[in-house]
Amino acid sequence: MFDVASRYLSTLVDIKSKQLRECLKDVMGDAKGINLISEKPQIDPNMLFLYLEELRGMQERHEVQSKILENKKEKKAAKLKSQHLKLLIDYLDEDFAETKKA
Repeated sequence: MFDVASRYLSTLVDIKSKQLRECLKDVMGDAKGINLISEKPQIDPNMLFLYLEELRGMQERHEVQSKILENKKEKKAAKLKSQHLKLLIDYLDEDFAETKKA
C-alpha cells in the first residue's frame, strides 16, 4: 500500500481465490485482525508467515486427497486447493527466506 504521496506504507496480500480463502479459514480460524468473510480479504504477509507450517501441512493433505479420492468433483476441489496453497507457500518461502535463515 502507498499513501497519496506515493510513499510505501505496507504490503497486503489480496486473497481472490475462493479455495484459498476456505483453506485460510480452516487454518487461521478467528485470528485477531483477520477478516476472511469479505469477498477479497487482504492479509498482512507477516500474519500468513506465522501459519506457514500449518499451510504447508494442509497443502500436502489436499495433494494426497487429490490423488486418492474417487469422486471427481471432490478430487478436483482438493487439487485446486493444493495448487492455490502451493502458490501462496512458494511466495512466503521466497519473501521470508532471509527471516527463515535468521
